[in-house]
Amino acid sequence: MVYIVILIGIIVYYLLIYYLMIKPNQKALEASNKKIKLLYDLSMKFHESVTLKNSLEHILKQVIDIVGAEVASLFLLDDKKEFFNCPVAVGPTAVEIVKMKVPYGEGFVSKVETLKSPILINDVTREKNHFKEVDEKLNYNTRSMICVPLFVKDKFLGAFQVINKRNGAQFNAEDTELLGAIAGLTSLAVNSACCFKNIGR
Repeated sequence: MVYIVILIGIIVYYLLIYYLMIKPNQKALEASNKKIKLLYDLSMKFHESVTLKNSLEHILKQVIDIVGAEVASLFLLDDKKEFFNCPVAVGPTAVEIVKMKVPYGEGFVSKVETLKSPILINDVTREKNHFKEVDEKLNYNTRSMICVPLFVKDKFLGAFQVINKRNGAQFNAEDTELLGAIAGLTSLAVNSACCFKNIGR
């Protein structure tokens, strides 16, 4: 009987070690591997003989899966600095977002140029920089957002946005860090594509 109790105690001890120490680290490692794979895929896609638009759509689909967002979009500033257009978006409002233009100077896509750093907002209703016309036209409720600028040296190209963390969760610093890394690679690809006028072709 004593041996059975000792055996059960040992089993419980190792189960506790597994569930409290090993399993949480496994999840973190799996999440980290997903992010590394995403960045690798991004760099490879930009070197394949497909359009930049298709590459970005593929990457944005992976982004919303990893960070748990509803929508992801890319806004690019036009040559005359009059407005941002959205050549690529994924999520339930994607079809309508790509038809829209955001005036330069409006919204978070303009604010990140001034800040030269990402913005993480988990309660958009408190922010005066939110460009509400997009929500109104799309009949969509933006609750939370990460907006990351695209720069090549001092040249501002536009911004990435991910919107609404699913299941009522909040975006965090890790999500912002991942988008920042993606933005760095994307900036170079978009700048090259714009130079040759072949984005989306």
